[in-house]
Amino acid sequence: MRQRGLTSSRLADRVVARRGRVLALCVGAAVVLFSKPMAGQATRPSPVWNDVFESYVRARQPDSALRVLHRAVADGDSAVRVTRFALHEGNEWYKRGIAIRNIDTLTVAIRYLAYADSLVPSDPARYLIVAARIWIGTGAEHRAAETKSCRLAKLAQSNWKQALAGFRTTERDGPPEDPGVGVVIKSMPKVEHQVAAFCK
Repeated sequence: MRQRGLTSSRLADRVVARRGRVLALCVGAAVVLFSKPMAGQATRPSPVWNDVFESYVRARQPDSALRVLHRAVADGDSAVRVTRFALHEGNEWYKRGIAIRNIDTLTVAIRYLAYADSLVPSDPARYLIVAARIWIGTGAEHRAAETKSCRLAKLAQSNWKQALAGFRTTERDGPPEDPGVGVVIKSMPKVEHQVAAFCK
């Protein structure tokens, strides 16, 4: 359905927010799936690193918490187990970032989701990364237009390009059309012009 009276940025915001809510539920379902022991796999008590990880999460120290997950895998813990924690945190940071419309918060979400996908590839994580990058690019493009910032224009350009690349790697298993990606494609010339104008 055609929407009147919306700029490309506002339309992208609506598309990504609406689609992101659905994707967040998908990631939540994936967390539940990874929480269940596989056939023939014995359940084990929570590892010691779990307590350290949770303490960093409660303290809102995402860098330290993510390092704990990396260390857990390096020390031989199950990739499936660690993925569950990474997916959950990525999902939480994504929802928080959309709610407060904050680029830095969404960037944290991407780091968790990308790590989860590197351990156990999953379409929910990949699509949520695409959605986050679309929103980051949209927010950065809007702010770049207001401030004439080269840094923000390049941030928008980089995230939109990565969103398009990420969408193309998953579109075979995903929906045939994505309105958020369509908005990015139409708006890309604008951000390319910003980079050329602001980064002289």
